Amino acid sequence: TDFIFFLFSGEIFLHISRFCFIMVAVNHKKGVIVVTDIYDILSRLGVVRKYLGRDYLAYSIRITLQNENYFFLVTKCLYPDVASHFNTNWKRVERDIRTAVKAAWKSNRAYLEELACRPLNDPPKPIEFIDIIVTHLIREKAAAPCWKARAE
Repeated sequence: TDFIFFLFSGEIFLHISRFCFIMVAVNHKKGVIVVTDIYDILSRLGVVRKYLGRDYLAYSIRITLQNENYFFLVTKCLYPDVASHFNTNWKRVERDIRTAVKAAWKSNRAYLEELACRPLNDPPKPIEFIDIIVTHLIREKAAAPCWKARAE
């Protein structure tokens, strides 16, 4: 299989098929966060390919890294934008992300708590889960330990 990479608006994409493109890297203030980093975290949490919410989560994390306003407009902007990207509806996005978060909670709660830098008594809500991973990625690129990132 031949892979074709191309640059668009400062971002690198991998062309997979006629309608399918995967962003390879996201430009970020603290450095470059590679999409494979996001998928590695999700896989380690137990959110494997069988969950549709995996791709929705990865895309949500990516666009939230680019625009933190999504944290405040989850059902009005985040879910509809993800749904539009994947040609589905926002309710399906919400449901599938919720399912993926539950899978992560059941599969590897210890790693999720490590990413969150705190103990979690209950499964996180979808936006809390996204926030945990976004914060972890930013903290990782800044090489900041948990206690330093929380103090800021």
